[in-house]
Amino acid sequence: MNKEEIKRNNIILHEALTKELLNNHSIAALMKLIEMGREIELIYNNKSISITHLDNKILFSFEDSTERFNDIWSVIVQGRTDGDFFIDCWNEMSIKALF
Repeated sequence: MNKEEIKRNNIILHEALTKELLNNHSIAALMKLIEMGREIELIYNNKSISITHLDNKILFSFEDSTERFNDIWSVIVQGRTDGDFFIDCWNEMSIKALF
């Protein structure tokens, strides 16, 4: 596979993951998109959540609190929102923006 084919396949994969996240609220798609460098803003209980990148870490921000994690899996299972774990609240979150 040449560079052009790899680039085209990556674009197709990215588009498919984005559709899966937006249409089916797939946590697996969210994880892969974050691993690919994307960032997201979510809403939970009328409060903003963001998952961003800084210095090879993933930042999980909820209200006035920001935590640093080594990987997206750690955010999913350890990140807290209003005392609940991210994974437990995922189905109640709405996607505000995907960057």
